[in-house]
Amino acid sequence: MWIPGIIAIVLIIALILVYFSWSSTIKCGSAECFIGAANECGRVSFASEDDTGRYEYSIQRCEFTKKLIALSAGESEEIKKFLEGKSFSCSYLPGDFDERWILSVIGGLEKCDGELKDATLALIARA
Repeated sequence: MWIPGIIAIVLIIALILVYFSWSSTIKCGSAECFIGAANECGRVSFASEDDTGRYEYSIQRCEFTKKLIALSAGESEEIKKFLEGKSFSCSYLPGDFDERWILSVIGGLEKCDGELKDATLALIARA
């Protein structure tokens, strides 16, 4: 008599756990952590800063997004206005994450779309 109720409760709890495991985002502190999670298409985010500027990266269901938050202080105001705040996205298959998307400024852009890609390629063409 109690078994159908218990089964229903167990199923509800299982569904809640699955929902939260898919909706929670892992925050990585290193490129290695991010790349590993990205290859599994997990929900993951990572922020980095280097000589060129500050970036935010995220993955959601095998879609990578790179956003340029701020360029380094040495860049001109014109270039900063042209690039800062822009992003691009790239879709990929599990296990096929292109590391160049976070290790390079222009690597792998042929698989991506977005304002940051377009602006970066426009700057390269002008050079």
